[in-house]
Amino acid sequence: MLKGRTVLIVETEALIAIDIQSTLESAGAAETIIAFSATEALKLAEHWAGAALAVVEVEQNRHDLLALIRTVVQSGIPTVCISADSRLTAGLPGLPNVRVLAKPVPEETLLEAARQAQLPSR
Repeated sequence: MLKGRTVLIVETEALIAIDIQSTLESAGAAETIIAFSATEALKLAEHWAGAALAVVEVEQNRHDLLALIRTVVQSGIPTVCISADSRLTAGLPGLPNVRVLAKPVPEETLLEAARQAQLPSR
């Protein structure tokens, strides 16, 4: 699924980002680009263009994160979101194909969501 590919991780908490990184590298990701904000992720865009997957933290009323998620999705990168706000797990406005997982995310759940995100749309 991720073998030899690049993954973008956008997460404000370093320990959570490192945990996600470890999980995805164990699943075969060759490179993980970690950003701690939407602004930082956009500055690193040339490094994650064409990534196999993006895992992006989303928070209520954080329009910068929603804009980043839209940018990533529009560029064709399969995206999974994570959030501490369980209300967001119902989905994001205008992004029906982006799954939002509630933190803390079990490793198996993240990997299954990543696999599903990478399946071709029907």
